[in-house]
Amino acid sequence: MKEDSQQAFRDVKVAESTVTYTVTGKASVFEGTYQYAVKQNGKVVAEGFGTASKGGPEWGTFTQKITIPSSKLTKNQPLTVELFEIDQESGEMKNKMVLPLK
Repeated sequence: MKEDSQQAFRDVKVAESTVTYTVTGKASVFEGTYQYAVKQNGKVVAEGFGTASKGGPEWGTFTQKITIPSSKLTKNQPLTVELFEIDQESGEMKNKMVLPLK
């Protein structure tokens, strides 16, 4: 059916869908800042940083929403999220935790 002959709908567009995860927990990291990377098959599909409610050495709570465009994902392949901090002296990743995303 041609669009111009369609009487019930017009100018319909399909937006790219996304997958959203919420990661919560406690962190004891320098100035409360942590990094995250979501990986699939070893490839980073989303990354960023967040801030816990308190900086180390205290434990602060955090809630991190992570949105991944579906176009970056391979169907039926597992995802992992890596939480870590960056060493202020060396700039290297430290204290990495890897968790599966379902």
